Amino acid sequence: MTTDSQKMAVCLIVYSLFFSACHENVKPPDQFVNPIDSTSSSFIAPKSFITGPNNTTIALDSVTITWSGTQDVASFSYNSDGTGWSAFTGATSITLTDLDEGAHTFSVRAKHKNGSIESTPPSISFNVSAVTGPAIMFFPRKKNVALGSAFTYSVQAEKIATNLLAAKISLQVQANFLQVDSVTAGDFVKQNGETPILFWAINATKDTVIIDVAAAGGIISGVSGSGALANLYCHAKAFGLTMINFVAAQTAYRDTVGNAIPMNMVIPGKVVAQ
Repeated sequence: MTTDSQKMAVCLIVYSLFFSACHENVKPPDQFVNPIDSTSSSFIAPKSFITGPNNTTIALDSVTITWSGTQDVASFSYNSDGTGWSAFTGATSITLTDLDEGAHTFSVRAKHKNGSIESTPPSISFNVSAVTGPAIMFFPRKKNVALGSAFTYSVQAEKIATNLLAAKISLQVQANFLQVDSVTAGDFVKQNGETPILFWAINATKDTVIIDVAAAGGIISGVSGSGALANLYCHAKAFGLTMINFVAAQTAYRDTVGNAIPMNMVIPGKVVAQ
């Protein structure tokens, strides 16, 4: 016959064995298993991936760039053409506008929830080919300036295939926002050793600028390619965006025998005073 004391002893043994088994199967949380703790073996370092565009040649003056990041990335910063890193935000795309012809670079870096920043940001390179020549335009397409400070803005011949001898340029300026103080010849017509001849005038209301530039001296072979025809020395008079427009009917190219060179594109300049 089993006594009460024996029953109690058996119960204690069973309870002890059960508690021991449960204790072995249930482990306390590992304080080092933490994906946002850089000292943890399970930590995933912040890393970004540029997902677009897929093309390396862009046929527009704008492009949308997209990116993503690894687990627990909280925000991103970008750097376009080495102009400096932007503030960190949650954005995963940006559309760059008013891109100039030629090569460009773009980088993105990720920031972890714990504040750590990606050490080796990825970057992409792409080429903008948005202008069909022969063309005339401003370089850069958009210029950021300080209010009241003097700056130079170049009128550029773009993708000239026929030998160019002379250019007549007529510009319309918003005189309340921008003043053109003087004009000098660019280097474009000097490329074959020619000497530039420049005439320029600004009307009384300061809203129209007329420029004539030509190559002279020696054997005139004309010039081709891309480069600055004239440099405008200006200052901004008011905050915000202002345009410098070409008067197309009064803007023309001539070749070495005096024939007109048709212009496929006439692209205005943008000045942003800050």
